[in-house]
Amino acid sequence: GTRQLGLEFLVSTAEKLPTACRKMGNFVQSVIPVALAMMLELDLEDEQDWYAKDDDDDDAMEYTNFDAGQESLDRLAIALGGKAVLPVAFGIIPQFLGNEGSWVHRHAGLLAISQIGEGCERQIDSQLGAVVTMALQRFSDPHPRVRWAAINCVGQMCTDFGPRIQREFHTQILPSLIGVMDDSAFPRVQSHAAAAVINFCDEATPEIITPYMDTLLSKLLLLLQSNRRITQEQAVTAVAAIADAASSSFSPYYDTFMPLLKKVLSISAGRQELRRLRGKVMECISLIGLSVGREKFSQDAEQVMDILVRTQGRGLDADDPQSFYLMQAYARICRCLKEQFIPYLPYVMPGLLDAAGQKPEIEVLDALEDGADEEEEGMETIKIGDKRIGIKTSGLEDKATAVGMIACFVAELGVGFLPYVESTAQLMVPLLKFFYHDECRSSAASCCPDLVKCVAAQGETAAAQVKQLITFMYPTMLDAIAGEPDVEVLVVMVEALGDVVDAAGAEVLRQMGDLLQRSAFVMAEILQDRVERKDERTQQAQEDGWDEEEREEAEVEGMKDDELLDRVGDLIESLLRIGGPMFMPAFESPGEKKGVPPLVQTFAMMLSPEKPANERRVALCVFCDVIEHGGPGGLGYTERVLPAMQMYATDDDADVRQAAAFGIGACAQHSREAFVRAGGEGVLAPLGAVVSAPACRSDENELATDNAIAALLKMLEFQPACVPDANAVSNVVLAYLPIKGDLTEAKTAHEVFLRLVERGDQSILGGAELNNLANVLRIFAELLGTELLSADGMSRLVALNKSLHSQLPADKIQAASAVLTETHRGKLQAALA
Repeated sequence: GTRQLGLEFLVSTAEKLPTACRKMGNFVQSVIPVALAMMLELDLEDEQDWYAKDDDDDDAMEYTNFDAGQESLDRLAIALGGKAVLPVAFGIIPQFLGNEGSWVHRHAGLLAISQIGEGCERQIDSQLGAVVTMALQRFSDPHPRVRWAAINCVGQMCTDFGPRIQREFHTQILPSLIGVMDDSAFPRVQSHAAAAVINFCDEATPEIITPYMDTLLSKLLLLLQSNRRITQEQAVTAVAAIADAASSSFSPYYDTFMPLLKKVLSISAGRQELRRLRGKVMECISLIGLSVGREKFSQDAEQVMDILVRTQGRGLDADDPQSFYLMQAYARICRCLKEQFIPYLPYVMPGLLDAAGQKPEIEVLDALEDGADEEEEGMETIKIGDKRIGIKTSGLEDKATAVGMIACFVAELGVGFLPYVESTAQLMVPLLKFFYHDECRSSAASCCPDLVKCVAAQGETAAAQVKQLITFMYPTMLDAIAGEPDVEVLVVMVEALGDVVDAAGAEVLRQMGDLLQRSAFVMAEILQDRVERKDERTQQAQEDGWDEEEREEAEVEGMKDDELLDRVGDLIESLLRIGGPMFMPAFESPGEKKGVPPLVQTFAMMLSPEKPANERRVALCVFCDVIEHGGPGGLGYTERVLPAMQMYATDDDADVRQAAAFGIGACAQHSREAFVRAGGEGVLAPLGAVVSAPACRSDENELATDNAIAALLKMLEFQPACVPDANAVSNVVLAYLPIKGDLTEAKTAHEVFLRLVERGDQSILGGAELNNLANVLRIFAELLGTELLSADGMSRLVALNKSLHSQLPADKIQAASAVLTETHRGKLQAALA
């Protein structure tokens, strides 16, 4: 009606011009009350239909004023933000909830909280306890539809405010939900309590859910035996959610539920009205199997898979909800059974490949036609130039699900997936440019490295096959990255490309120098695009006078770009490690597009002190990789980069300090004379400041300190000329070891330590008097039986321990052992056996 159109105009205005609407003094104060008032306009003539309905998702075919008001609240909160919306909404909602004479008001107030939660998340979060209490009080409301609305409100908050709400309010929420499951006079209230349990479990840990499982599952077992389909469906999904949250803690209940669920699957086969229930049972069985593990589930897996395969074999209608659940169940069972799932692939893969390969239903319209901004139900439109592309969404979702399932199979089954690699690659690679669905592109990208790993797992004989697959896949991945419009998908693609480089290996990629060069050019372009996006946000903020909501939105976009920078840095590390000196010309050359600087220039600019910490950190890491892997050309950067590493070793940002300290160690190890020419002795002071800081072992600082200690060790081994007082440095190092925070660098540093001891380094051992022997033996004891050394390093440590005990004077060993703890002495003695 006219009122709905008027409200739609106001809401659309808020979505298109949020800043202007927030600044307009009376906009929010005028629109929110209208939306809330329309939520009072329930059609009470259809009251009995509500109680009899077996579907919570679609209460009415007609779009009512109530629906318009409810939807508008959600959209207004998201568009305008909580600072603008919540004060106005919370000025009215408590009055609605306190209206004891009108259940319609209480119903509207509770649903209003549900609707504004997502958009007002930050503001409600500060008063979450009071809002939860407000909703839980209405679980005992005299009117069943208010109880339903209260449950709905709590369930939605479990989604919007997880995992905090689960962690802090489980003692109030779960007992209340368990209580309303006894509301047998009103099955819709009962079933909605089960639905809220599903929401709660999405962010619940095993520790939170386990104490309630006996009571919860007993209630749900009763609900499963209800004669109302809505109750059965929600109960079975709640059992699935509990199993998923509880993980292995669900095992004691497996024998109670699995026979019942298998029976439902068997007796409901072919019954049209039970298709969705049957799909939910598939979901439940597969989640239980994944939770309890292969050993427990394998006793039923064959029978379950037989039922699922027969279901698929009978053919499913296009609108059959079982299709979605079936694909998801296959993926979970695959993750559970691992290689035991391989025999089922011939039955499963043809249907999945067909579903994933479906062409979307597309309609092309002129963007200027009447009604161009209206979307048909079940259709999504995107504008490309002067055209509108309409796409049927149901088909897209099915396609995306199938693509995701296949990607799961490849990741889980490894070489067992080999017979399907070719057909899957032919499907996935074109989907990298499937611009109608972000998830399809992301899943296709994630699948690519797993396909390469699958082929490479055959061993050296597969080199030609790997090269063939890379030749087919890699250029399209680069093209897709260069043209990807969505930063979140771009992050996935760049990460996948790095994994492809690692999976392909040096032997293959070093034969394909043109791909390495093009990789550098594409990375240079997307980094330039990143800079332009950042500059555009800054310019818009200045020109438009952004308010706080817009600044927060821009901050989120900036975080996505920061993650992209991290992934680009990781990819360049892989390209340098695999390509070696071959990659250096590409690293130093300008991009293919005019105005795109070479990567080396982009990262050199990021080393400037005025740049953000994350950019300086990534740039330090990249130049460290250049020096370590770039051959003579890479070593040439030492004299230019070491001063920056020295400066940033004491940076305010702990991550920057860590990267700088790691870089100093890499330069000490690899740069030889260039390290001396670059003033290597000057790094001792900042490294000393890091390791002597009062809070150097704190959670925030430990990784930076670990890397500073590792750098000092590398200087003792590789650059002794730059360590005038080796005894003082060794004393600092020995007092700190072993490194425990950065496990990767710990193994490297402890290997250096062992080499210094093996060669009898006087500063480490403490001169002729062996003054440091007690510390050396203590470090040995604390390394034994840990993951702080490689397997080879651990063998060397055991041998070195025996050597020291047998070759050094007995009185020195005894004196050193005397100051060790009993635990340390016991570990050393056991290692001598």
